[in-house]
Amino acid sequence: MNILFNSSLPRSGSTLLSNLLAQSPDLHCSPTSDVIELLVQLRNSYGNFEGFQAQGVFAVAPRIKTAMRGLLTGFYADEVAAGKTVVDKSRGWMAYLELLEDILGERVRVVCCVRDIREIVASFERLYRTSQLTKSDVGGDGYFECQTTEGRAERLLSPGSVVGLSLARLHDVYTRQMDDRLIIVPYEQLVRDPAGVIMILCVQLGLTPFVVNASNVEQQTHEADDVHGMRLHDVRQVVNKDGSTTWQDYLPDDLGQELHSRYQWVQELAGVNHGQTDQLRDQDRADSTESVREDFADTH
Repeated sequence: MNILFNSSLPRSGSTLLSNLLAQSPDLHCSPTSDVIELLVQLRNSYGNFEGFQAQGVFAVAPRIKTAMRGLLTGFYADEVAAGKTVVDKSRGWMAYLELLEDILGERVRVVCCVRDIREIVASFERLYRTSQLTKSDVGGDGYFECQTTEGRAERLLSPGSVVGLSLARLHDVYTRQMDDRLIIVPYEQLVRDPAGVIMILCVQLGLTPFVVNASNVEQQTHEADDVHGMRLHDVRQVVNKDGSTTWQDYLPDDLGQELHSRYQWVQELAGVNHGQTDQLRDQDRADSTESVREDFADTH
């Protein structure tokens, strides 16, 4: 099946990337998808059914795997029938790469947008401050923790919160030595050179290159952010770094320094430590991309 996966850190450009990729007529990019939840629910529950227990869980497992493959391919049947490559977006894929490869019977490719951890936290802090009329307070003990900027940051980074869980899953991909399935896309590079990033991704993923219009990005993935109380998935029409959150505008210096020190591995992936953001390409990739650029220019 022609399916790729977008499993990125929050506030790191995954929605922007989806809508840039969606400019290709050959691609279908999903909004945040819960297909992974359907698969995991099936995996977690079939062993509880008496009939399957009577047959033997190990005996029925190959049939369940086939059913899970059918669920995934069936969900995107229309797009596949139209000859499109699907890019399914979910932060959950990171935790289930082995399951996914077992279901599909092939090696998967996952695009992962990353960003300076300080700017991720600052982006949420900006949303908190600008969504006072629509966002509810955190309940329970979290209410007291979230009375300060530092407390809100720690809440975001806790294991059960959106940023902390995503960081843990990404870290574990490296621990499981599955990181060769990943294509890391630093946010800074994406907003600085969107056309170049998309060209490199096309090379890496074996997709047909196409012309990206970064000055008129039409949002094609729509999500009802009312459920979150803040606008998390809007995409600006024009891609430029000037519109991005600067962490110094929202976080105190000592918090920024502490986060930078604590999450050195994230900063490395985002290109912060080396003063550049070219993790997406090494010399071989750059050479391949330049060749593709030349070929593409010659034929258009």
